[in-house]
Amino acid sequence: MSTTKENLNDSFKNMDNIYNNLNTNKFNSYDKLKDKDKKNLYVISFNQYLITKEFFNINKENEQPPKLQEIGPRFEFTLEENYKTPEYNLFQEALRTVKKQEKTKIKNVHVDEFGHNIKKVYVQKQNFSKLHTKHTKFVKKNKFNT
Repeated sequence: MSTTKENLNDSFKNMDNIYNNLNTNKFNSYDKLKDKDKKNLYVISFNQYLITKEFFNINKENEQPPKLQEIGPRFEFTLEENYKTPEYNLFQEALRTVKKQEKTKIKNVHVDEFGHNIKKVYVQKQNFSKLHTKHTKFVKKNKFNT
């Protein structure tokens, strides 16, 4: 059983053949699309991702080819009368991308779960014998007096 993905792959394989057929002389105009006897009609239809090629054989002389109707929107791209050529500098400016400034990493800082910056500070060992306290004798005397 074939999947739609396989069908798409098969249609893409045949796309080159169809494109080559479009570029040949027999598909260049509508008159050349029809046979000389007007018994055969080649129709190429484009549908989203699929390109299909159909062949209609008309055996009877009075039988007309099937009527094909255009489905979907049609676009015609035309330039305005007062069209000016664009400036090259403006084009370059439009293509320019903004350079993002990279954040420099700060040492000894990390962010916790709540979004707070936690910083580490390194302090040397303190020698309390050399620590100067002005009122140490006064505090000792008051302890003994009470």
